Amino acid sequence: MSKISTKKIQRPKDLPFSNTILDRLRKQCEIGLPEISEMEFLQTSSQTKFLTNRYQCSTLFQQELDLLKKRPYLVSFSDQVPNPGDFISGKFLDREWLVLRNENKNLRLYRNSCLHRGTRLVSRGKTGSAKKIVCPYHSWTYDLNGDLLTKGCETIQEKLYSFPVLEKAGLIFSGFTENVLDSLSSLWEEWKVYELDSYIPFAIQSEEGAYNWKIGVEIFLESYHISTVHKNSVASVVEKNVSIMDPIGEHARILIPNRSYKNTSRPTRKDLIITYFFFHLRFLFFLEIISESSSFNLFHRIVLFVLEPF
Repeated sequence: MSKISTKKIQRPKDLPFSNTILDRLRKQCEIGLPEISEMEFLQTSSQTKFLTNRYQCSTLFQQELDLLKKRPYLVSFSDQVPNPGDFISGKFLDREWLVLRNENKNLRLYRNSCLHRGTRLVSRGKTGSAKKIVCPYHSWTYDLNGDLLTKGCETIQEKLYSFPVLEKAGLIFSGFTENVLDSLSSLWEEWKVYELDSYIPFAIQSEEGAYNWKIGVEIFLESYHISTVHKNSVASVVEKNVSIMDPIGEHARILIPNRSYKNTSRPTRKDLIITYFFFHLRFLFFLEIISESSSFNLFHRIVLFVLEPF
């Protein structure tokens, strides 16, 4: 896990959710079950038929990868590259990327590959700051706009390959094509009310393991596991096995109430844990101050959890 920053910020406490959503959550608090448990497909005998081939079929997996290439992905937080020259590198599917902020403070996202021999320009996962990008193999050098500075080089093009990048609400998104970023528009209005860009990132966690990527997604679709898996942290302050989920375009949001939720007539941000799923490999957790007396205090922090299919 990579920690980024922590500090306390003052902001309006109101939630950007309708009374209908808040009432649904209150109902589940009274029942003591997640809303998904009431869905019809879970009330039939079909729930016992678990088809494992969906997690093992190589043909299906390739179809999933092809689909994911047509969707946006969350690269990182703006706070990781706040100043000109700041950079961070990473990977999504088969793409090695390099994000940096140029002299005009605009973000650029390049293929993390030298035009010469394809050498990786920056080690994956590395962050830092530089005035130029220098290839570690033959010292071919590029400026922050991706232009090749080294003279006398024989190459088809003299600029690093770039990809679409969108900076919004303190987050950085990209996609394999420009139009895929349009599918994020359904999130903007809610985030505007929520003042998402006023949050301070707390950590980024990337998980690798020998399992199908859908398993990594599905274990986050319920809160039943919290009392056991997170018994030393959030389990002491959240309602056991209570949550509601809503689609937002192709994305989704899950709300998990803290125990304080059912005891207040007007819930505020500190009464909820909010998770956003970005189709569906990146999970973004928003946490307020959970308990003033608890040893597990979180102050306006965001955690990005990354699942990488490979």
